[in-house]
Amino acid sequence: MKKYDKDFKLKDWRIGGAEELAFLLNKEVIKEPERFINLFEKLNFEIDLNYTIAFLNGLAESIVSNESLFRAIRFLEDSKEKFIQRTIAKIIEKRGAEDTPKQIINLLESYLYSNNEEELIYKDDPLTGYYNSVRGSAMQALLEIFSDNEVKRWDILHFASSSSDIYLLAGCIYELKYMISIDKERALNLFENIVKDNYQLYFTSETVTFLKYIMYKLDDKLISHLQILFKSTDSEIQEETASLIAVAIMTPSICENEHVQQLLNQLFETSLNGSISQRKGMIKTISNNIIDYPSPIALSAFYHLMNDNDKEVLQLFSSFLIYIKTKKVILTSSIQEMIFTLIKSKASEYVGFTFASTLLEYSVKNPEWTLLTINTWLESSYSNESKNYSYLDIDYLIRAVMKIYNFPTSTEDMKKKSMDIFDIIMQSFSKSAQRLLTEWDRR
Repeated sequence: MKKYDKDFKLKDWRIGGAEELAFLLNKEVIKEPERFINLFEKLNFEIDLNYTIAFLNGLAESIVSNESLFRAIRFLEDSKEKFIQRTIAKIIEKRGAEDTPKQIINLLESYLYSNNEEELIYKDDPLTGYYNSVRGSAMQALLEIFSDNEVKRWDILHFASSSSDIYLLAGCIYELKYMISIDKERALNLFENIVKDNYQLYFTSETVTFLKYIMYKLDDKLISHLQILFKSTDSEIQEETASLIAVAIMTPSICENEHVQQLLNQLFETSLNGSISQRKGMIKTISNNIIDYPSPIALSAFYHLMNDNDKEVLQLFSSFLIYIKTKKVILTSSIQEMIFTLIKSKASEYVGFTFASTLLEYSVKNPEWTLLTINTWLESSYSNESKNYSYLDIDYLIRAVMKIYNFPTSTEDMKKKSMDIFDIIMQSFSKSAQRLLTEWDRR
């Protein structure tokens, strides 16, 4: 370690140096942590940063006791190197030790409450800055240590919310969602204090997530936040906001009064006819929840978006069929009607695989409906014009028809209908039909 440091240069770079040796050191520390604690305690020279980080991370991953870990950290408590400070905070958070000694807590607090401004490497992504900065890492570690101490946690969040450090402000919004169940109004007030003076933090995923957690009852104040978020020009935020609006519209009795309901309906209708990102956010949420929350307004949107002009929006209808199949949903008449309408729409061009595999799954449980649905899909103008067929789509449909035909309880009438559908398939997909017939005969 004394020889191979950052200043040592080899003529042949392929031989390696401090960075490569640090990788090996990390593995050895994990195996024998106490041995290396004793070694580092005796070092009388400054070692390369790579070795120090490897030593600390190795201890964190080892089975060494917290007491020994904290003893090793004290060797480095005077270090001004930011990588070392951040690593110390990270490993303490990782351990989440309830028995963290006061000296170590003081060390973390000195990192957090210092006025040292860090370089804004993540200016456009402040939450990443929260994860990777010294102050942000220290804040995470302290919140973990005080996970059962509400007073301490609120103190830390109040400090962060009044800070000028954009990383801490973003981190505060992120952490506040965990405090909503303790004191909703206090969490909301801190959030509002942050975004009031730091408007750029409004249009972030952390804000959308915070509102999602707090929005179990939608009042005038919360709907105003949704209205502001709705103005975002960022495609990701547009999608997340539209998804949040769809969740609200599908949640029974979420609105505190009629005025709030009217404003929510307006946002919903605007999203429904808004940007591609907003329409994607809408259908993502509706497709995955329409079975359990079939509100009239959501159903209307579901049918409306089936004939959207954007391919990405239409492809998302697959999640509706996947949900039915994976959850083994009972096909009530209303759900059958939803699927039947879907395969007559533009979306049928983009859900072939999930549609066909779902029908195969339900073929013998709902034989008449399955045959009618397959026939309708084959005859629809969209399926005929589609260039998105795959042999798997057709195989699943053929297997569904054959399964119904050969099922022991199938009536003669059902077998006849199956053969009629099979003949239609043969006209367009003779190779697939012949191949599956051959496979069947070999059984």
